[in-house]
Amino acid sequence: MGSQTQQPHFVLFPSMAQGHLIPMVDIGRLLAQRNVIVTIVTTPHNASRVQKTIDRAVESGRAIRLVQLRFPGKEAGLPDGVENIDMISSMEDLFKFFTAANSMDEAVQELFEKLTPRPICIISDMFLHYTLKIATKFQVPRI
Repeated sequence: MGSQTQQPHFVLFPSMAQGHLIPMVDIGRLLAQRNVIVTIVTTPHNASRVQKTIDRAVESGRAIRLVQLRFPGKEAGLPDGVENIDMISSMEDLFKFFTAANSMDEAVQELFEKLTPRPICIISDMFLHYTLKIATKFQVPRI
């Protein structure tokens, strides 16, 4: 019997800013071109900004997907619907934004437990500190 190798699965966590989201999607597309399964975790508003790009990659046969998690901005004191840095109007709201972004760890942990195949690597933006905790818990390298 021949052994069957499973495709590697990378999970990408872009920061919620266009200058971070677009390059992370590009990295995901490059990985998917090399037979890597790619999951990009973001919020609904940010997903809508890159959905067409992801759809084209999927239509080309790439194993790439967007997973949307609710952004807890309201709990951090942000106006309803704020999910991207370009929607921030003050330094005070910027602090609230980063607080909200880094309080997504429980939702991400629940997601990570359900992902198949099991991810072998996390690529995350430096502003998303909670991803180190996720990587440590699941013993997955984070870059």
